[in-house]
Amino acid sequence: AEEKHPHRNLTRARGLCRYIDTRSTRSVFYWASVSLENLRFKSKSTSDIHLAIDYHIILLQVREAIKTATAQGELFDEACARAFQAREPELKDMSIGISVRLS
Repeated sequence: AEEKHPHRNLTRARGLCRYIDTRSTRSVFYWASVSLENLRFKSKSTSDIHLAIDYHIILLQVREAIKTATAQGELFDEACARAFQAREPELKDMSIGISVRLS
């Protein structure tokens, strides 16, 4: 489901966000994000929706690799390191950002 934020030019759908920059040329930017536990993985923004979708797919694959490894008994930090290393070129290209939600 699409979620619009009042008073902001940001629209979110599951895994993809769209921002319309109304301060200048009404440029549209997209980025992908995926959550796992208290972590959020986010790609850089791009004007290409197809590239943002590709970024989302990669982030989903990384999340799935981490979930699979931890389900098989691997420690969470080791699973993250292995999954990130396996997709390092793509993650570098998308300038992955990771944030932690404290609750």
